[in-house]
Amino acid sequence: MPPNTSMRAAAIAHHLFFGEFIDYLTKTAATKPAPFSRDAVLGHHERARGAFSRCYRRFVEENAVTVVIPLDTVEVVRNTFFLTQLHRWMRELPATLVVLSGRPAADRSDAIKEIFADNESKLRTVTVTVTGFTDAEAGRFLTDSDISPDLSPALIQALVSLTNGHPLWLELAVDYLRKFDLPPELEEPSPHDDELRDRFRRRMVTPFRSADFWPEAIKRLAVVRHSVDEDIWRAIMADRALPPEYRGDWGLAWETLRTQPWVRRVPTDAT
Repeated sequence: MPPNTSMRAAAIAHHLFFGEFIDYLTKTAATKPAPFSRDAVLGHHERARGAFSRCYRRFVEENAVTVVIPLDTVEVVRNTFFLTQLHRWMRELPATLVVLSGRPAADRSDAIKEIFADNESKLRTVTVTVTGFTDAEAGRFLTDSDISPDLSPALIQALVSLTNGHPLWLELAVDYLRKFDLPPELEEPSPHDDELRDRFRRRMVTPFRSADFWPEAIKRLAVVRHSVDEDIWRAIMADRALPPEYRGDWGLAWETLRTQPWVRRVPTDAT
């Protein structure tokens, strides 16, 4: 987050009942470091968590609000100590809905489900499994798209089969067909096997394999598993020169990136 954004966020947090917590962190940062010890570190964390909890409770009680906290890609903390800390932290937050989103475990054992299913956790949980579209839903998605006048019922059925109804592959297929001729995989008779589906999906991302600046930028972002701001994005693209029309203006390029359909914007000005 850029420095000016950090200062604005701190000012807002201080105003919204979190003065005690911000003041404690500021005072601690300004204090001359003492020799580290386990007890000193634990004591600091306990005091910081206590200050935050008091501020948080005061905020939700005086404003009579329910706070919603989304946490994405939580599978990266599965089987880690941080998951235990996260669970403890969630138990201390009143009037709060925490939405954990992540990929399912590869095997039947799932530490995330197990820790929240524990009767002693005292957290009410609901598990929602998100899957692809059904064949009928995928067909309606294609019928409602702007390329539907060019799609026969047979083509729609083939696209549903080759994408397996996955929303991402459906959207990529629609975008591909807006610009290019029908791929040869669509001419293959059904039933389609996994090898054909894999060839089709590789073709759908072909436009992003170019060495041009923007396709390369999208490709590099695709493997980043957390939100990024302008500084992080510039670091990711540090070895590439901007296209000539930007005249070295990375701020303008950042705004262009944020308008791309493949980029999800979040309220905190991160991408």
